[in-house]
Amino acid sequence: MNLNQKQKNMGTFKQDLKIGKKYEEIILNRAKKDYPLAYIQEGKFKYWDINIPEVNISLEVKYDERNQTSGNIAIECECNDKPSGITTTKADFWVLFDKPDGDDIWFLTEDIRRCIYKHNLHPCTIQGPGDPYKKKVYLIKKEMLYMHVIPKNAWMDKVKQNNGTIPYAGYGTDSYSTKPISEFYD
Repeated sequence: MNLNQKQKNMGTFKQDLKIGKKYEEIILNRAKKDYPLAYIQEGKFKYWDINIPEVNISLEVKYDERNQTSGNIAIECECNDKPSGITTTKADFWVLFDKPDGDDIWFLTEDIRRCIYKHNLHPCTIQGPGDPYKKKVYLIKKEMLYMHVIPKNAWMDKVKQNNGTIPYAGYGTDSYSTKPISEFYD
């Protein structure tokens, strides 16, 4: 690969990072309406993207436009031969944007892990244009992963019902209200 191609590819990688930050900001701005102390964790931090300290909740926010042509959602598990993504996150929820200007799709992070385990999925190695590192990702069929979607207001329902905490052992077993609770979902 010549120098011009490397520079062009690096631009793609940096553009992807910029797009990812855009979606983190969208979720952060919604969260701040109800939880003003919410913040984006800056820099290389493997445990979450957004923290909401008032309710002790953390979020991973991801954007994956490539699923529009592949039919798969890529869930990273390793980068540069080190555990990352779904392997290291401590986020309670995984928020996915799967197309430009699309809706946010919410998952319990544990449900994504269960999906990977239940279907005996194995990671494959990819390296995006301009990405300096090879990554291992689980390519999960959209239909398979989307069986685990939770309503956007489900986490907030639980927080409000339980005075600011989420009882993880029982989470996901109740039926959820279909009415939005706050502007967080506009």
